[in-house]
Amino acid sequence: MAYNRFLVDRAIGDLEQSLTQVASAQNVGDMKTLKFFLDDLLVNELSEKDMDTQRVSGLEFSKDIAAEAKDLRQIKDVKFLLENVLHDRARERPAWMRAMDQALSVVKGWFGLGGKFTAPKPLMRNGREMTKREKKLYRDAKAAEERWELMKAVRAYEKLLPQIAGAKDRVDVQLDLGYSYAKLGQYEKARSVFYGIKQRYLGSRDEDVADAMIRRVAQFEALAQQKEALLAKISAAAEPADLLDLYLELGMAQYKAFQLEAAEQSFKSAAAVNPDSPLALKALFYFAMTLKFHGKLQEAAEVFEKIIERSAKSNYAVSSKYQLAEIHRRAGDFEKAAQAFSELATQFSEEPIAPLSKFRSGYVYFYDLGDPVRAADAFQELKNSFSDTQLASYSTNEMDPYVRSTVRDFAFILIQKGLYEDARRAFEEALQQNPKDVWCYSGLATALAFLGEKQASLNLAMEALEMGADEYTIAAMGYVYEINNDYLKAIQFYEKALELKGDYPSVLYNLGRLYEFAGRFPEAVKKYEQVLSIAKSKQGHAEVYINLGHAHWFQGKFLDAAENFKKAVKLDPDSAIARYNLAAVYQVQKKDDLAKVELREVLKIDPGFKQAEKALKLLEKRR
Repeated sequence: MAYNRFLVDRAIGDLEQSLTQVASAQNVGDMKTLKFFLDDLLVNELSEKDMDTQRVSGLEFSKDIAAEAKDLRQIKDVKFLLENVLHDRARERPAWMRAMDQALSVVKGWFGLGGKFTAPKPLMRNGREMTKREKKLYRDAKAAEERWELMKAVRAYEKLLPQIAGAKDRVDVQLDLGYSYAKLGQYEKARSVFYGIKQRYLGSRDEDVADAMIRRVAQFEALAQQKEALLAKISAAAEPADLLDLYLELGMAQYKAFQLEAAEQSFKSAAAVNPDSPLALKALFYFAMTLKFHGKLQEAAEVFEKIIERSAKSNYAVSSKYQLAEIHRRAGDFEKAAQAFSELATQFSEEPIAPLSKFRSGYVYFYDLGDPVRAADAFQELKNSFSDTQLASYSTNEMDPYVRSTVRDFAFILIQKGLYEDARRAFEEALQQNPKDVWCYSGLATALAFLGEKQASLNLAMEALEMGADEYTIAAMGYVYEINNDYLKAIQFYEKALELKGDYPSVLYNLGRLYEFAGRFPEAVKKYEQVLSIAKSKQGHAEVYINLGHAHWFQGKFLDAAENFKKAVKLDPDSAIARYNLAAVYQVQKKDDLAKVELREVLKIDPGFKQAEKALKLLEKRR
């Protein structure tokens, strides 16, 4: 296969442009234009004679973060990964090229250009925000493009553009439309879109992206000529070795031009020419990578597994294991992906990709599974096993502190989910980081109370109070007493918490419930009504209305009870309890037909609701 000796230099130029995009990003949305560069960089990396697994994986990882970023600090992660690839790429350049880089840097300094990277240009975007409906249409169009339903995506982008005139992010839709045109081979249309952006956004980053894409379209057109020449050589080739080499080169040219169906066939043909050749393994790997890029995840996984079976210890097998883990992640099987990345790091600990695999495992635990405890463990293992790597250093300085800072919040989420033993471990982990966190003590006390450790939970809750008595620690003390069935003391502490913060929704609600238990129904009604008046979100209002209906019911106020149960049903039509209670009120009011309607709905929602089944049978006997 013929390799372009200037490919490295062009790839470095694209990397520098990508880093400029990252450097000027002000929010995660600003990173979306990275895909235009990273797609090309990935193809270039794959086309290297001696493909570097770590660089390919690092670029893929960067692309995934840029596309899926959930918080602003992930911009740092993309920058770190790209700088690592750039460093490796630049290190491979001949000495005379590195000397030229240094000289060029000096010249840039003379003219105030700021050294290696020029200063990022402003966004220069003005206009309105897109509406929710427009954003949804945009997301749907992008989803079609990701699935490679390119004509569908183009039609969606074209339909959306007239609707978002005056929107400041209209240029993003234009860039995606131009990119889709280019993928379809409609180069004149693509060029027209990019030139329009370039003229309208002079001096901005969007102009830089449009410039890069205009050059990219020219590359696509040049590839068309290259493909014609290769097809002519293939038809004339007699030797299997020549044929295999030509098919590989043709497949890569098609891949670069995003003609993925054709590339898949070329790589498949290359692998079939001489199946026992080392180059056939490479062809299979390219075939699998093309399938994956094309969104054909199951087919790609089957080819990667075939490579592993054929040559279990080869570089391509190691890369295939990494790719299989990434396929699990893309398919939404995050647990399996995190485990696969971790196992790869252990099994091939001497390979360059091992530290990245361990880092990737922690990243999946944190960002995909929302589990900072296991993420922290993974980053700690990275530090222990690969301490001399840049990834370990970055993990220690950047990832680990941030991940650990979220453990306490995660512990409270675990309590809400009823995972009390997991919550206990999370609170204990958080307390190791900050032994003076009084809310952690209160949270741990709550977890212990649910686990049945009555005295330990009371001791911890009291310790939290002594460290810092605020509305939360006082309320938590009340909650621990409530879990331990000491309702009178629970009421006392809830009332104390409300003296400090009178608009504390959860405390008002809990106090309302305990007032009901104590038979103090008018006071319970007041607390529930306060919750409904101050809670900004309607989440959980259905349950409040159910309890409010109870409180009215026990006072004999059946009309008020019915109104509140109706409101609960309206907010949560699938609440069997709300519908059952409403049916009970209808029975008291002698509205048997309405009661039967509600009871039948209850049994649709919960066929095992015995009281509803019994009540319905009794009503039907009254006919």
